Amino acid sequence: MTTSRRRQLAAAVSQCPLAGPRRRAFAALLAATCVGVVALPMTALATTGTQTDKRTVVTITDKGVTWVPTLSKLKVVTGVTVRLDVVNKASAKHWFELGKRKTKVLSPGTSYVFYYVFDTPGTVAWQVGLGDVTAAAFHGSYKVDFPPHFN
Repeated sequence: MTTSRRRQLAAAVSQCPLAGPRRRAFAALLAATCVGVVALPMTALATTGTQTDKRTVVTITDKGVTWVPTLSKLKVVTGVTVRLDVVNKASAKHWFELGKRKTKVLSPGTSYVFYYVFDTPGTVAWQVGLGDVTAAAFHGSYKVDFPPHFN
């Protein structure tokens, strides 16, 4: 670039309304706007995890399975997401299955958390596997209804 061309550009920049302190103020405003445009969607994407409507603890023991709250008090309808904390307090390894969702094999004293969405009305089966689990206390079903405003 020639010296005369540099002088022309310098003259044009000096006549610009954004020269000097205005330029710095404009740059600061532009930077703040850009940060706001980028940061706002990022904070909107932040979540605390899966939204659950209900929570239950399923405990597997040598005598069977207990639900807290009990299945009769859980009252699940379609569209509800339940967090299940499955705890194996039995002396043998077991897995737990609800509908078509199954935990990994749980060693004695370990636990597993999973979420189940009750999306269709009807009966959802649950069962425990591995070890001596032929007793009725190791399997069952749960009836899921439509929400009351649909009946």
